Amino acid sequence: MKKYHSVVSKKTVTWIMVGAIIILLYVALLNLSDIAAFCKKTLGIFSPFSTGIVLAYIMNLLMVPIEKYMFSWIKRPKLRRILSALLCMMFFIGIVVTLVNAIIPQISESITLLVGNIQNYINGTGILTEFVESREQLSEIVSTFIGSWKDIFRSISDWAKSLLPSLINLSIQFGTGIVDLLISIITAVYILIDREHVLHTAAVVCRAFTKDVTYRRIRSVVAHGSEIFSRYVGGTLIDSFILGMSCYVGMLIMKIPYAVLVSIIVGCTNIIPSFGSYLGALLSTLIILIDTPIKALYFLIFIMILNTIEANLLIPLIIGDVTGLSPLWVLVSIVLFGSIWGFAGMALGVPLFAVLYYIAGEWVRKKVSEKDKIKSAEEASAGD
Repeated sequence: MKKYHSVVSKKTVTWIMVGAIIILLYVALLNLSDIAAFCKKTLGIFSPFSTGIVLAYIMNLLMVPIEKYMFSWIKRPKLRRILSALLCMMFFIGIVVTLVNAIIPQISESITLLVGNIQNYINGTGILTEFVESREQLSEIVSTFIGSWKDIFRSISDWAKSLLPSLINLSIQFGTGIVDLLISIITAVYILIDREHVLHTAAVVCRAFTKDVTYRRIRSVVAHGSEIFSRYVGGTLIDSFILGMSCYVGMLIMKIPYAVLVSIIVGCTNIIPSFGSYLGALLSTLIILIDTPIKALYFLIFIMILNTIEANLLIPLIIGDVTGLSPLWVLVSIVLFGSIWGFAGMALGVPLFAVLYYIAGEWVRKKVSEKDKIKSAEEASAGD
């Protein structure tokens, strides 16, 4: 009788749990937008800390050689670690300040020049407009495909003037971003200084809540993923720095305007695999086109040659085939993670997808191995 009541009570609890889950799912579907907004707000609160973790990982690539070679004469390990972490952060902050001081004035100058020249561009197209309108057939074709020339340039003028209010909002967002960046830097410094303790705590927690076999697999995946990320991220940053500096030197030699701004754009967009360098070349060409169209053509030829050298010489030499992904999977990873995390997703999507690809490959190999063992056992039993 007790056994019967035990079975009934278990079934009752199971049905109650199933009903509760169904009700929760129904309520969640009714309030999906509110839940999404709550999750977005929560992730926004923790984003400086997650950024700090990523920043600590990247800075660790620089801190390890600094601690090993530059401060090897310091006998106290804790002091050596603190000095190495602080030097890395000073280096990072110096790069950010340099980029901000270089980019903001030239962006402001470019926008001012664009707004000032729009009217000249409109007036300069008067002859072209009269020529097109004087030929009825050509005018109809142009009107069909691109509309009126004057409307196009008037729209460009309105868009350029509307950038001014956007700059105010951008300034507010920039101030908020500075605060988040400071929180991320402080988080990264604490992680770097206490790196071993943080890793040990994570390993203990993981081992406490997983089986030994699962724990060993997790450690293997983390070690493999860390190797992929360190080689890919480090190699990409070095490659982008070399490309940006080469672009800067070439532009100075050819006396092309906006050398600092364009070089930064080329270096930063090069972090995106495959088409990032071409995106940077297109944006930079448009910026130079505002000032001097003929030099924009010179720059386009120069940057295409530079990108070809980088793709066929620098990338194989510095990065190599560290991810092991085909071009198709590289494109999939860029589109997938770019749609989720924007620029950061496009930059880090390839190594992240490579880790997921490795995990999937290990799982497939395990399943195949288990099937082979079952098949071998069946053949052995059949032979007996």
